[in-house]
Amino acid sequence: MDYLESHTDLWHRWRGDECEGTTSKEVTHLSADIPNNMLLLACLEPSQCQRDFRALSCRQFPFFPYVTSNYLFIGLAYEWQFESTCWVISNLSSVTQKYRDEFVRTYDKLFALFQEEFDHYAYHSEMMRAEFSKRKRRFPLLHRNGDCYLVSAKNEQLRHVDINRLSRFGFYK
Repeated sequence: MDYLESHTDLWHRWRGDECEGTTSKEVTHLSADIPNNMLLLACLEPSQCQRDFRALSCRQFPFFPYVTSNYLFIGLAYEWQFESTCWVISNLSSVTQKYRDEFVRTYDKLFALFQEEFDHYAYHSEMMRAEFSKRKRRFPLLHRNGDCYLVSAKNEQLRHVDINRLSRFGFYK
């Protein structure tokens, strides 16, 4: 935070009132759900983005590193809560191979340095499997090998899929 404050006015500590409709329950839940070594930050807004000072979470959005139940980082999954509102999730074919490669390379390096980051994403991946299991749906995975798969939430079986045939959501249908 010290570095950001001395170089940009883009970020401030998250108060919970930045986004319209955020409830106090959500603020309490999010605040309690982050690791001790993290801060919740908020930016001015996308139209005022200072791209050189984006946080890693912005650079990766809407993706996160998917970790299997046997602790292998195999590719990019998306933040399922944004299915109906995020254009990229409905257009995964637009994600370049360069972006995918840089994402994997970055997280391979981070995971080698910070076990707690790996553990966090293993847990987040577990939550995704639980959510899609409830929905009785497979979820897409941009695999580190360059292909796209649908993942079974129950047994993590991968089924190769044409990325151009994936579902679209919300008003992107």
